[in-house]
Amino acid sequence: MQNTQNNNRTNTINDSESLLQLLSERLLLWDQQDAAQAAGEWHQALALEQSIRSISPRIRQSMGLLMTSREGGSEV
Repeated sequence: MQNTQNNNRTNTINDSESLLQLLSERLLLWDQQDAAQAAGEWHQALALEQSIRSISPRIRQSMGLLMTSREGGSEV
């Protein structure tokens, strides 16, 4: 019983750290995108937007908000 509780606690900590890393990465990308827009570097800003959009599903999945469908796609 104690092992199960310790494993659950460890999994929760690892999930939280993973989510924290993803959220931190997205915040960093938002800052970079703002700087690119302010400098008039629109191609760079658009490239950063694509990176931000690619992180969002990973964040939702880490939070348990995105489930994988049976066909291999994803559902919200």
